[in-house]
Amino acid sequence: MMGLEKSKGENAMKKMKWIWAAAGSIVVLAGIIWACFGEKIKTIYVSLNSFKDENLAHTFQHTPEIQPTKKISRGENTFQFLQEDNVTLTEEFDFENTRYPVGSFLEDTKTTALLVIKDDVVKYEKYFCGGNDDTLFSSNSMGKSFVSALMGIAVAEGYVGSVEDPLGKYIPEFKNTELEDIPIKACLQMASGIDFNEDTDMSGFSMRTLMGSPAMKVIAKYGMQEKPYTYRRYLSINTEILGKVITNATGYSLAEYMEEKLWKKIGAAHDAYWTLSNGTELAMGGLSVSLRDYARFARLYLNGGIYNGEQRKLGAGQRGCQCRILKTGRKPRRIQRNRIRIPVVGAGRGGRRVYGNRRLWTVDLCKSRRTGDYCKDKRRPKVYGKVL
Repeated sequence: MMGLEKSKGENAMKKMKWIWAAAGSIVVLAGIIWACFGEKIKTIYVSLNSFKDENLAHTFQHTPEIQPTKKISRGENTFQFLQEDNVTLTEEFDFENTRYPVGSFLEDTKTTALLVIKDDVVKYEKYFCGGNDDTLFSSNSMGKSFVSALMGIAVAEGYVGSVEDPLGKYIPEFKNTELEDIPIKACLQMASGIDFNEDTDMSGFSMRTLMGSPAMKVIAKYGMQEKPYTYRRYLSINTEILGKVITNATGYSLAEYMEEKLWKKIGAAHDAYWTLSNGTELAMGGLSVSLRDYARFARLYLNGGIYNGEQRKLGAGQRGCQCRILKTGRKPRRIQRNRIRIPVVGAGRGGRRVYGNRRLWTVDLCKSRRTGDYCKDKRRPKVYGKVL
């Protein structure tokens, strides 16, 4: 009997030793994983938490405090807009034969700030959700407009030979792949033909790059869905590719190039910040900029790229419709290009439009009678109430 009890006691001790050994191994393994991937896991957790609906307004106004970023310093001189007081916003506007109350529109689109400027005079400016004129609003995909502007400057300065150059000339990871011969211009016009679905593939792409996989190596594996210029399909990876072309061609990071070529030259009032992914600027949409500084950037487009007499070549390859839409069936209602979409800044995608001199510039597609191509249409909206 005593021998049996002794045997049971020894077995129990062995089990405890195994349990403690297993627990110790798990702790050691967890420590190794945390040492290797802890910061990345933390970044993923913070990102997922930041993009919950209840946190969006705060996230889009405080991104540099939440995510790793790189500073883009302003220049010494600030361009000052004039201010007109006691101007009220129009009560309603008409778009596509439907009348919308402005107040409801701003609320439905979760707009966090609204700025209306005409002839360099601030007509209306209002902030919501705790923001003010010093708040740095996250650009999200509006940052693509800045990347295309930097591409135009890189072409003008000779770093990039032409927007007709193939991607493989500037991105070694694309050599001997299906993506090698895609023209830069096709990415600028969201017509690269890469086999990527913005809705279903973006989360996987983001996770792989966050965990350390080089973005260009990941993109190179997607292959082609159709020839360049066949269709316009909005793919954020097109702008990631453009960012890599710029950095490889110029030797600057995107933040450095923007600081030297744009931000110190357009009279910005605030420093800007570019969100980083694995230490590299997120070209597809990671800028944090004050509302009036978005407008200062927009002035370059309104003035043909000229600020204080200095010409900045912007958005090479953006203008003009180069894509013949060959697919039959329902044509898309809208296209998105690497183009300016400010000064309305909001969490909702529906609030991003450009208002200038009483015109609402849309990117609805209209079929050219002469060429059969779909090109952008310019419409004058019917405005009700007091017109600014």
